[in-house]
Amino acid sequence: MSDKDEAQAALTELPVKVGQWYTHYKSGEYEVMGLAVKEDTLEPLVIYRSPQHNNTVWARTYSDWNAKVEVDGKAISRFALIE
Repeated sequence: MSDKDEAQAALTELPVKVGQWYTHYKSGEYEVMGLAVKEDTLEPLVIYRSPQHNNTVWARTYSDWNAKVEVDGKAISRFALIE
């Protein structure tokens, strides 16, 4: 299996799934539209859209999506799953 095939297969192991909704710590709610592989680095990407911002589609590396940010001295999730 090639590195690209392995990167693509690894997307199924991510906890983020298509159709899930997340809230961003400062800018609203987003729907996950897909998962992808960044061609040059093979990093996993989260593809998501913002209904409150004209359905703009965005892409972010999974590591950035899953990162903690500091708000008022506390580390919180950049994106939190809406249950």
